[in-house]
Amino acid sequence: MHNLFSSIAPLIEVLGQEIKILPATGGAIEDLQHPDQDETDDRIINQDIEVVDSFAEFPEPDPQKIYIPTPPLPRTTKHLFKFFIDGSIRTYFLATGIENNRSFPIELAQIGSVVIKRNDDGLLEVFSNKNRIILLLPKQNQGISDTLWSRINNIKKPEWLEVVDYTLPDNFSDFKKDPRDKAGAKARYEMHKLEIELISSTDNLRNEQSWMIIDGAVKLTEFIQAPYLIGVAKSFSKNP
Repeated sequence: MHNLFSSIAPLIEVLGQEIKILPATGGAIEDLQHPDQDETDDRIINQDIEVVDSFAEFPEPDPQKIYIPTPPLPRTTKHLFKFFIDGSIRTYFLATGIENNRSFPIELAQIGSVVIKRNDDGLLEVFSNKNRIILLLPKQNQGISDTLWSRINNIKKPEWLEVVDYTLPDNFSDFKKDPRDKAGAKARYEMHKLEIELISSTDNLRNEQSWMIIDGAVKLTEFIQAPYLIGVAKSFSKNP
C-alpha cells in the first residue's frame, strides 16, 4: 500500500511555507457524494438532448413491450460479455488556503478503476487496474500563484500522485459554483479519464463475441470511441 502521508507531506510543506493554511476542523473531512451523482452527470452532459428517437438494437424494440425476459445463464454457458469496468472515488477536504486576498479549499482525492474479466468457465479475475492520488488546488487568480504552482510541480513525486488544477474547464466541474463542489467534480472527471485509459487495455481482446460493460454512461465530453462497449445505467433522468 502506498505511504500516502510521506508522499504528500513535501507538497503540503511547500504550501505552508508560501501561504497560510487553515486545517479542516478535526482533520481531513471526507466529502460524501450526493445521491444519484451519475444521474446528475448524465443530465449535465446530455442537457441538449430532449428526445431519444433512435435505438441501437435490431430489430428496434416496441415501446409498448419494453420488458424483455433475461433468464440467468449457467456459469459454463457461452457468454457475450467478458469484461466489466468500474471506477471508484473518495474526496477529502484537507484545509483552506489563503494567499494574499484569495481563499480556497485544498482537497485530496483517491481515484481508481478496474477491469474484471469473465473467463470461459464463468470465474472472474482482475484483468487490469489503476489508481491515483490527486491533490486538488486552484491556480492563478482563483488560487495559488504561478510561482508556487511551479514549485509544487517540480517536487519529485511517485507516478501515482498528481497535482491537478480544479479550475480547468471540463463538462463536470464547469457547472459547479462552490469551489469544493468544483474540486469534487474535477476528481470525478479524472476518474472517468482513468476508466477510458483502462478500456484501451482490452482493445485487442474485444470483438463481436467478447464485449465490455461499463458502469454508467459511455459519454464523457464525447462518446467513448471504443467498439464492442455498452454502458449500463442504474439510474435515469427524471425529466419528462
